[in-house]
Amino acid sequence: MKKYITLSMITTIFIFSVAIKPSSCSESDQKNMASVLFGIPINSIEDSNLGANYNYNNWGAGSSNTCNGYQGGHAGVDIQTKDVAGNKTANRQFYSLSKGNVITAGGGDYNTIAVYNSETNRTTIYLHARTVNVRTGPVNIGDVLGVQGDTGSPGSEHVHIELREGRKTGPACGAISTIDPTLLMDDPEYINNTCRGATIIPVSNNESANLERINYPGDSDYFKFTLTQSGKITIGSTGSIDTVGFLFSYCSSNPGEGVIAEDDDSGTGSNFKIETTLESGTYYIKIRHFNNSQTGSYILRSKLENDQQENACSSDQTQDCSGKCVSSQKANSWIGDGYCDDGYYGMDLNCSKFNYDDGDCN
Repeated sequence: MKKYITLSMITTIFIFSVAIKPSSCSESDQKNMASVLFGIPINSIEDSNLGANYNYNNWGAGSSNTCNGYQGGHAGVDIQTKDVAGNKTANRQFYSLSKGNVITAGGGDYNTIAVYNSETNRTTIYLHARTVNVRTGPVNIGDVLGVQGDTGSPGSEHVHIELREGRKTGPACGAISTIDPTLLMDDPEYINNTCRGATIIPVSNNESANLERINYPGDSDYFKFTLTQSGKITIGSTGSIDTVGFLFSYCSSNPGEGVIAEDDDSGTGSNFKIETTLESGTYYIKIRHFNNSQTGSYILRSKLENDQQENACSSDQTQDCSGKCVSSQKANSWIGDGYCDDGYYGMDLNCSKFNYDDGDCN
C-alpha cells in the first residue's frame, strides 16, 4: 500500500575549517527531541514534574579554542527530566532518537552510547548514562538505551546528545566537529508528528487504507486531508493496538483548540472511529496510543460518502484514490500487466476496484 508523506526541505550544510559559532537550535525541535528522548507527551514537556528541561545548554553555546572548552561551542544539546534538576536522582530511562546500529554500548569517561545510521551516514551519541540497557547491534527509534545519569559530569543528571557525520564511536571536542542534533527531527519517521508536517491522505468515496505506526512512547501521528465539497466522512483505525483519534478543523499548537470530534473505542476492538458530516475545507487528524508508554502499528482508514462525488467523473472515467478522474480504459488496461501500478505510472489505483492489480501488487 502506498504511504503518503510530505517531504521536508533538504538543507545543504558546508563545514569550514575555521571555528565559527553555529546558529542556535530550534526550540520546537528541541521540545520534540525531549518528547522522544524520554517518552514524554509533547503537551507535558513544560510540566514541573513530568516535563523536561530542553534549552539550558544548546548546541554551539559558548566558545573556546581548546578541546576541553568545546571548540566552536557546545558539541551537542543537554536534556534532562525536570524531576532530576539540580542534584536529585531519578530512575528515568531514555530512548533512541534514530534507527541504526549501536556501535558503542557504554564505557569510557562518559558511559558513551553511539548509534550509527548507515542510510544517513551519521552517528548519534549519548553521554552520561547512569546505566546502559542496550548491546551492540540493531536499534530502532524508541528503543530503550539506558538511564540518564551524571557519569563524567557529576552533580546533575542529564543526557548529552551529539550528531556527527560518519561512523564515530565517541564524542567530539566541540560544535566545529558536529552538526545540529535537532536535524534528527527531519527524519521521515518524525515528519508527521506535528500539524506542520502532517501526512497528506486521500479521502474519497473509495475507502483509503494506510499502514502507520506509533514509533516511540508518547508519539502522535498527524494527517491532513482536503474536501472539495461537503459529505459524511468516516475515519478510524484497525489493528491490535489501542488508538485514540482526534479530528481538527485547523492546526494549533495549543491542545484542545479546533477539535471537531474525538474518540477512543467506537471502532472494532480498541480502535477509534469518528463519523461526522463536514463542509468543504482542509482538516487534520491526530492519532496516539491510549497508553503513552506503548507503541505499535495500525491501519488508518478513511471514506467519504457523497453522491455528487460518485458522479463527478464522466461515463468513460473512474476515480483514482485521490479523487481525480482518470481514463477507465487506461486504468483497466493496467490490470494484470505484471507491474504494480501503485505509483508506478504516477497514478495511485489501490482503491477497492483496482486493488492489487489482479495480483500484481501482492
